[in-house]
Amino acid sequence: MTSGTDPTYFSIALPYVLPEWARDQVQAAPILLELQSTFKAVKFFYTNEGATLISAVEQFCGSAAEFATHFWRLVGIVRDAGSSAIERILDRSETRAAADRFISTFMRGQGR
Repeated sequence: MTSGTDPTYFSIALPYVLPEWARDQVQAAPILLELQSTFKAVKFFYTNEGATLISAVEQFCGSAAEFATHFWRLVGIVRDAGSSAIERILDRSETRAAADRFISTFMRGQGR
């Protein structure tokens, strides 16, 4: 994608749709901050009221031809960062859901 106002600005973004049970943005924030320290060029943001996580990178190049020489490397970075984010968000959400179920079951057993 290019900017209509700046012909030297290019960006690549990949959307990742999150299952409803994994849309806790507060819980995911530390994961995304940590990943941004690893993937320094990548930005993460949410759209669709938290239903979609976007992994994106911006690049300034002198021309579209110059950008094309970096395209697949940038796609790989965006994909790797997004995949890592989704994997970790889903893992943390599943772990939390399992813990919540265990606590709920345990507390119901205590009331007997």
